[in-house]
Amino acid sequence: TAEGFQSFSELRQSVLTGVHRCHAYKRLKRLCKEKFLTEVRDDKGGTLGWVISLNQRKLVSHRQSIVPVYKTNFRHDLKLREIKKVLQGSGLVTDWRSEQELRQATFSNVHYLSAETRREKALLIPDASFILNNGSKPLKIALEIELTRKTKRRISKKLEHYVTTTDYDFVFYIVESETLLNLIKSLLNHLLENSIRIKLAKKKNGIYFCILTMIE
Repeated sequence: TAEGFQSFSELRQSVLTGVHRCHAYKRLKRLCKEKFLTEVRDDKGGTLGWVISLNQRKLVSHRQSIVPVYKTNFRHDLKLREIKKVLQGSGLVTDWRSEQELRQATFSNVHYLSAETRREKALLIPDASFILNNGSKPLKIALEIELTRKTKRRISKKLEHYVTTTDYDFVFYIVESETLLNLIKSLLNHLLENSIRIKLAKKKNGIYFCILTMIE
């Protein structure tokens, strides 16, 4: 799907609605056997959920001229959907677009980029975007979820992009822990003081932070 991994309960609420639990598992097992899906297991061998198989993603990407689906982990996908549900439940959020949809829009008409340039552009695509309708002017928001620490270089490149981009009005950063929050804030403060690109930018976007437990 456009939102990555799916747990059994989520599938029962969507494509397997009304299907008996036993029959649902049999269907999923058969889809895995025929290599349409890949089963995702935890360290103890328990089933976490399912994702479209690599072969199927490549086939879809080839037919639609898009880059392969983003690499992510099971927990990241679940948390992203939980956050989506909370934000859309506010009544202020519309036009939600997943990372895969944003990637498709970014690369669908680009055919001659080098692998390195493609990776650099992919790095700057947020986990999702949406429109916030809170006032006279709708605002376009980029959403980033950081559950694990990335390299300082990678985080800094994203922060610098988000502060200076004209694609969004501001960025909503949701992080796993206070330790990770402090690291990202420290990198942002360093960029605000030292980045020539930010100093020369005509428009500087705000970045708003939140710890994951505050919205769970």
